[in-house]
Amino acid sequence: MNGVTPVQLIGEGSFHQLHGGTTTNVTPEERNARVQRFREEYAEIRGHDKIMTDKSFHFMGHLPTDASKIHRLRW
Repeated sequence: MNGVTPVQLIGEGSFHQLHGGTTTNVTPEERNARVQRFREEYAEIRGHDKIMTDKSFHFMGHLPTDASKIHRLRW
């Protein structure tokens, strides 16, 4: 979206909802099928299948150790 700068709060963990192992307590084949369905649903909702953004983030917070500097990784 134009005019919006995404903000990443450093040191804040991501939320992981307990869901009974939707993709972890199944066979690899079922996991792959479910992930494919999730991606299709995402594309239907968003109108595209691009999951990662190419926008620059504004980072707020403190990174106390070199090991926590994940923002330096280039995927």
